[in-house]
Amino acid sequence: MFVKRTVKHRGETAYEYLALVEAVRVEGKNTHRTLFRLGEVSELRESGQLDRIVKALATYAKGTYVEAGEIEGLGSPSFGAVAAAWSYFRRLGLEEHFATVGDGRRSRILSDTVFAMVANRLTDPFCAQSSASTSSKRASPQEMKEPKRSRRNETSALRSLGEVLGMS
Repeated sequence: MFVKRTVKHRGETAYEYLALVEAVRVEGKNTHRTLFRLGEVSELRESGQLDRIVKALATYAKGTYVEAGEIEGLGSPSFGAVAAAWSYFRRLGLEEHFATVGDGRRSRILSDTVFAMVANRLTDPFCAQSSASTSSKRASPQEMKEPKRSRRNETSALRSLGEVLGMS
């Protein structure tokens, strides 16, 4: 079951319609059966009905859905730092190494996953979010904003990076 968008042309004007449909097989062929026509997109948007439908469906979903205004970015590493990390990751042959290891484990994204972990650690080695996997304690929102910089955290960060790179 999914929402299908259909465009109808009347003269020079195009109208978009939404419908709830399901995929079915009829006489050996795949087709769609319309369960419910939601209406014309611009009318649904203008009246606020589209937002109400999405909000109502989100309450029944297992995943977490939030409105765009509810999300706040606290920060991210600069592009230059990530690009430099990527350059060294490739020069050291780590991309190829982890791609080979990933192929043996039927994982097509192992190299990308390891790079993301390494880049995260290299761009901010003392961030509470970076070291959450090495600690049994979850970081509070305050700790994430103002990470503690201590000798223990430095050792933990370097040890974890060594584990990722297979040097421990």
